[in-house]
Amino acid sequence: MTHNESRANESILSSSNNSDRLGLLNAQYATLLPLTIVLGLFGIVGIVGNVLVFVVYGCGKQFKDKKFRYYVLSLAMIDLVTCMTLIPAESLKHQQCFNFTESIWCKIKCFFNVFAAAAASYCLVLVAIDRCMLTCRPVVFCKVRSISHGLAWRLYLSMLGLAVLTSLPSSILCGITLDVLRLSDDQTIFVNLCEIEPYFEYEISRYVNRISLGIVQVTISAVMIVLYARIG
Repeated sequence: MTHNESRANESILSSSNNSDRLGLLNAQYATLLPLTIVLGLFGIVGIVGNVLVFVVYGCGKQFKDKKFRYYVLSLAMIDLVTCMTLIPAESLKHQQCFNFTESIWCKIKCFFNVFAAAAASYCLVLVAIDRCMLTCRPVVFCKVRSISHGLAWRLYLSMLGLAVLTSLPSSILCGITLDVLRLSDDQTIFVNLCEIEPYFEYEISRYVNRISLGIVQVTISAVMIVLYARIG
């Protein structure tokens, strides 16, 4: 056997051993996380619950305030999309935490991670503004209610567009990171993690994105506290 053939065989054997250890590591990590089962239950309950919301608020004719009805349906739609996309993606990540090789699925998961929170937060702000107008400015509310159909849909579409813009940077920054993990028996193993695109690992853009998301969340929280304090 030549030296090159020997090195090739060692490489194949090392790759096979690494793959076997990855399988065992993923299985061990998955069994230690009952969160996967809990997420699955949340997803099932969320789908059923949001379908009931669509039935009640979508088919009910007794709701006079159309804006509030649209906002509730918008929240239900966002939550339904989350239950059907993000929760299965998180469950898959728990099963393949150390061997996540598909970059496109990683980016999609990161997108919906931010989109679910951003879209729900923006919609809750719209609900808070609507309730504040109803309670604190009833005269203005009565005037706006007459054009509630078109206004509510425009606000809803603007909110979705803003949520997409908020989520795009996280999707771009996410990627597959190759790392070396040291096991308890002092052996090393190569793992693929869905974390940060290697190109952006040492770039300032990742920190700018995190700080921006933090500022947005703090601002939304402050606005909602002020609005509901006025309502109270």
